[in-house]
Amino acid sequence: MTTMKTIRRLIWVTALALALWPAASFAATRAVTPTSAWQKVAPNALNVAFPDEYAVYYVIPYIAGPGLRTLVEGQVPAARYWSHTIYQTQGGALDNIDGDRMALDADGSYRMTIADRCAEAQRNCLSTTRVQRPTPTFEGMLVYRLYVPEDIASGQTGGVPVPRATYEADGPDAEARLDALDLPAAAREARDVAVSQAALASQELVFERSMPLSGPVPQPDNDPPVRSFRFHGHQGSAIDYALTKGLISDSQWALLNSTLPNPSGTGGPFSAPANEYTYIFYQHERGNLVVSAKAPTYDLTSSSRNAFGRDDGGEQVRYWSLCTNSSLTRYIDCIKDEDVVIPPGETHFEIVVSPTCPVAGYANCLLSGQEAVEFAVVYRNQLASAAFKDQQLAGEWAYGGHYVSRP
Repeated sequence: MTTMKTIRRLIWVTALALALWPAASFAATRAVTPTSAWQKVAPNALNVAFPDEYAVYYVIPYIAGPGLRTLVEGQVPAARYWSHTIYQTQGGALDNIDGDRMALDADGSYRMTIADRCAEAQRNCLSTTRVQRPTPTFEGMLVYRLYVPEDIASGQTGGVPVPRATYEADGPDAEARLDALDLPAAAREARDVAVSQAALASQELVFERSMPLSGPVPQPDNDPPVRSFRFHGHQGSAIDYALTKGLISDSQWALLNSTLPNPSGTGGPFSAPANEYTYIFYQHERGNLVVSAKAPTYDLTSSSRNAFGRDDGGEQVRYWSLCTNSSLTRYIDCIKDEDVVIPPGETHFEIVVSPTCPVAGYANCLLSGQEAVEFAVVYRNQLASAAFKDQQLAGEWAYGGHYVSRP
């Protein structure tokens, strides 16, 4: 069938491009495919989503459409935050369920359906048609996120198995329709080789190639001034890069920003709808970068080095962190809310970004990484409370920076 051939081709292209396609094959059994292998995107793995050192993602392709759906069954993990988000092939978020909103069965487990449309009576359903998008496709990637799972240093699953995902089809030709999604063994082997080669090449570029770091910068360069931008409202970051480097004017940026397409309206490609992202681009030759903002209160799950954690449900955000990320979207270095040192009586955090850490005079330091692949310092606020949603990253909580001399 033409529709099934289209689905098969797009899933194949998406998986190769993102290096995220699972290794298991599909085989129909009474109109239900068995569980396919989730691809784990751990903090050090190839990633398109500007990863956080303390987050782990699991991804799998989904199918949805007339008579086609994906069923996900799982248990609640022990983590600061968890969610399921579906993305179209271009990376725009189509729908999302945070763990707080997931309806649970009596035994504490959950069942979730991915479909083109969700009936009102259906619990835990992600719809591919909930938001408008430029292409009428009904397949893409399901991302299961875990932020600071209790077993982050070991299993990285939040203490329970990853969810079970199956594909279902209706009708007398259901089994044949599911069989049409199968990839021949030779194609699977070629795909796996391509994915492995791409991952190894990226690792070599980011971590293994020897590149000189900038030397001392006794006179820091703050012209143009350091600018931050919220990754919200369009796809791509080229114009933001140009703005923060002083290459285009504010009016030119506003015009371009308003005309660039954004399939989901929830941020850039593969962004998490519950997150608010703010970026600062940096350059080694301008000195060490110092970033700061007023620290929001956050959900406290362990002992904290500062006084901004809460355990009474009154926190402004569930989690916040800062990471330096390379242009290949790997994280270089991260620091999360409970590890940020904030002097007693102070309300703002201050973090220096430098080729080497620690830096005298600064309690918090992030590595800036190699010059050839540096990109941005990403400030992430997650699942803001209703009272804080319109205040985060603005006014007294604004995220900014300036360069200082590098001895």
